[in-house]
Amino acid sequence: MASALINSIQNAFVRWHQSQLQQRPFLTNSIQNAVLMLFGDRFAQSLERKDAEAMAAAAEHTHARPSTLHDTRASWTRTAILTLWSSCANSVIYTWWYRFLHYRLPQRPMTWVALTAAIPAPLTSLGFFTFASSFEHLALHPAPLQHLHVMVRVCVCVAGLLLLAASRKGGPPWPHASGYAVTSSHVLRLVALCVCRPTTSALRSATGG
Repeated sequence: MASALINSIQNAFVRWHQSQLQQRPFLTNSIQNAVLMLFGDRFAQSLERKDAEAMAAAAEHTHARPSTLHDTRASWTRTAILTLWSSCANSVIYTWWYRFLHYRLPQRPMTWVALTAAIPAPLTSLGFFTFASSFEHLALHPAPLQHLHVMVRVCVCVAGLLLLAASRKGGPPWPHASGYAVTSSHVLRLVALCVCRPTTSALRSATGG
């Protein structure tokens, strides 16, 4: 009885997940990647700490090195970097990319692998390390609140990309502006406003006020 109930719940979840992938592929993949990366990195760091404690004990240290504020901040900074990048960049880019490949080059998996390694993989790797270095510099600064306005701008830009992905509902295998409730121009305008320290008049002009 219990196994049948579990199987029915699993089947219902799989059907719901598949329907969400069809209806909202970008948003579904973004949330899915964020959850997996968040819990995955926290679990990985817990294993790393256990290994460090075991090595310290093997080296005849009676106590592991106590955690400091910097250690805690660095730990959550790493998790934030991986979660944000995975959910707001990688998932959006590769969802678009593989839908494009499925449409343009159907049933050619080896070609997909070669093209992915040649085109988006180097670019996303460069983007990740640039984003990670910038975020670490801001988050691990001795006085991070002095750079809070920069971090807010970064988060707003990332949120704009996620908003663009969230408004996408099925449609063609590549994103057209007409398929979005929030168009690309809206997101670019939002990013420009955040990065360029806009004046009140610029804000009113951009928002149509």
